[in-house]
Amino acid sequence: MKLRTLYNTVLKGQPVQSHQLSSRDKIPVYAESEYKITSYKSVGYGHLEIYFVPPCPGQREIWYVFAPHVQILEDEIA
Repeated sequence: MKLRTLYNTVLKGQPVQSHQLSSRDKIPVYAESEYKITSYKSVGYGHLEIYFVPPCPGQREIWYVFAPHVQILEDEIA
């Protein structure tokens, strides 16, 4: 499974607006970036909780992202 960013966005340590977080708790990502993930779930306020496959962005396995900024690509079954 993969996460693809549709817009320039921010991976966040909490499901809040990025201006509420310190620079340690957020990392910018560019549109059209792709990351391997193990799972995700909706956590409200328009955010998804994403579990990344190592190596993880920012050395953190779990990040939050604003759902309208990303697309989840499911693995194809042969």
